[in-house]
Amino acid sequence: MMYKDEHKDDVYHVLRVDVDTGEILTNYDDIYEVCEYKGASAKEKRYIKATSIPPVSATCEEQVLDFMKYKLDGRVPMVTFSNNRTYFDADSGSARLERRPAHISKPQYKLLEKIVQNLTYRNVMIGNRKDIAKKLGLSESNLNTALKKVFGFVDVYTQRDGMRRGEIKIVIEPSIGFKYPYNSVMSARERAIMLWQRGVRV
Repeated sequence: MMYKDEHKDDVYHVLRVDVDTGEILTNYDDIYEVCEYKGASAKEKRYIKATSIPPVSATCEEQVLDFMKYKLDGRVPMVTFSNNRTYFDADSGSARLERRPAHISKPQYKLLEKIVQNLTYRNVMIGNRKDIAKKLGLSESNLNTALKKVFGFVDVYTQRDGMRRGEIKIVIEPSIGFKYPYNSVMSARERAIMLWQRGVRV
């Protein structure tokens, strides 16, 4: 949607909105293009800088926090949606009935639950390695080994993947865990699940 600047002639602003969630979009899902349009104020430029990197592409925790600062209404509480227990129970029951190994073990379930409960925003947990390890109840030296056990449920990004030195990012399957403002968490989660299944990380 485009709208004309109230104070300047020949200056138009572009407002991109997710019709499902009402979330204002900029460079999001690698679909929306952002540029510092002519006549942008200093505040608008700061907004563009902070929101041009979606959380899944962030290389440090500060970028995610900046994104949240500009994109979210701080008056709306965040809620964490967890489907981890339901998935674990259903898989365990099916495994017993079908006499097959479970797809998710109890240690995997416990680690995934800790990730879900410590999500930063959406399906992203990000921070320095020491803090992440502490939140997950792991030693820093054992962090990578432990996360390898839940590959397939999470994507893990480290310095070799472009993260800032000392930072780590864990992106969990949104059907397992999702953190979002409570008034639109379900619609945002459903959209994230749909995109995840198509191979798009949001």
